[in-house]
Amino acid sequence: KNISVTYNFQNNDKLPYGNNDGNFLPSVGFQKRYDFGINTTWGILDINYQPEFVLSENIEQERFEGYQADGNWWSKYYFSIANNIDNFRYINIPKKQYNYTGQSRIGLNIKNISIGISSENIWWGPAMRNSFIFTNNAPAFNHYYLQTKKPIKTFIGNIELNALKGSLENYNFKDPDDQTMRNIWDGGIEFKKNKIRIINALNINIQPKNLNNLFFGLAYSEQYYKNDSNENNTLITKYSNLPKYSIGAFYFRLAFPEEHAEFYAEVGQQNVLPLPWKFFADTSKNGYIFGIRKLYPFLKTFYLDVNLEFAQLSLMDARQIFSNNNAFGRPLVNSFYTSNIIRQGYTNQAQIMGASIGPGSNSQNLNISLNAGYNKIGFFAERVVYNNDFYHYVYITGLLGNSKADAYYVDLTWGLQLQISLFKKLILSCSFLNSQAMNYRWTKIGNEDAYALPGINSDKFNLQTNFSIKYLFNAKR
Repeated sequence: KNISVTYNFQNNDKLPYGNNDGNFLPSVGFQKRYDFGINTTWGILDINYQPEFVLSENIEQERFEGYQADGNWWSKYYFSIANNIDNFRYINIPKKQYNYTGQSRIGLNIKNISIGISSENIWWGPAMRNSFIFTNNAPAFNHYYLQTKKPIKTFIGNIELNALKGSLENYNFKDPDDQTMRNIWDGGIEFKKNKIRIINALNINIQPKNLNNLFFGLAYSEQYYKNDSNENNTLITKYSNLPKYSIGAFYFRLAFPEEHAEFYAEVGQQNVLPLPWKFFADTSKNGYIFGIRKLYPFLKTFYLDVNLEFAQLSLMDARQIFSNNNAFGRPLVNSFYTSNIIRQGYTNQAQIMGASIGPGSNSQNLNISLNAGYNKIGFFAERVVYNNDFYHYVYITGLLGNSKADAYYVDLTWGLQLQISLFKKLILSCSFLNSQAMNYRWTKIGNEDAYALPGINSDKFNLQTNFSIKYLFNAKR
């Protein structure tokens, strides 16, 4: 049905930036990805074979010393972040070449149902930039799937379903900051079980009867260690007794076809079933993603595409960070994607599977593009405030939640995107993203009390260049 060849190139000149880029590493320097894809069906058999080969320069990054004015800074960083998630800024893989099964699957299509085995990336939810449960921010994982091929009509409306069971991979090496922390206090580094993690996930989407433009969805994901054992080192054999970490999300999408517009929103929370009333029990732990998208058609073949999206993953009540309102004790582990049960957090191969901005972060982004078929030129702008939960914990003042006023770690990114279809089967695209990281990793080096002022060593800049070329051998339009 389809054959394609794709080449992707990415380069970061200073910082390990990358969002929704699959199996690319968080790295400085160039990365290249090659893939060849072929999709075929024969009766009920469906095969998509699309292996990926990645070559990464992966330059070793400069040593980060933390906030030198606070001797407990690294301990707080590990208590809050590093002990509870594998979200590495540098993945020290000794080899620079990697082979992946990529976006491949083999399955059976039986009427409206599809079942099979896959290593494809998944995106659940209506959001365009960030989504709670699954995005293509991390490398894909091997999984079994059961899903509907098209909506199933019922008395309450049309229903779509996705269910999967898979295994997640850990990287068998230390956090890049471990050596720094060990030189200060190695007892502050928690042991992480290097066991295969099992993930189960379910997504249900409903279009209510007689409400053709409204869609509701529930998504839920849980993970646990395979062959886990208790404190007495006895194997836990009963599923209900296995310690688990989960994330639930409730979302909706409202379309306005005549206006070429849509509004969407997601509400997420950890360790609860995604039933709507559950999110009202403790709203301070909710996360939110909402956005609007509108198309402006003109001159028959052109349209302007505008997308504005906001995400808030930081806790609504900063007091939820502190144990028994004790500012000086170990923090509670309530930030999104972090867990003191599954200490790798919600990651695969040390990259977050959900919203790319990560734990405790907030973002606002604007994407505008002028399109004509496969051709487009666009502008992108984004502001990200990284991990406010950690910021409130490490920079507490006299009142919980009222932290140092200007110590935020903020990224401002803007860039241009271009895509050209030179002829029917060849697509070229490129982008240039310029990022300014202010108070990089919540620090001000050289003038610790002047966070609101520029800092030569703690305000950093990065230019990311992306280029891709795709050839469709038998593309149909």
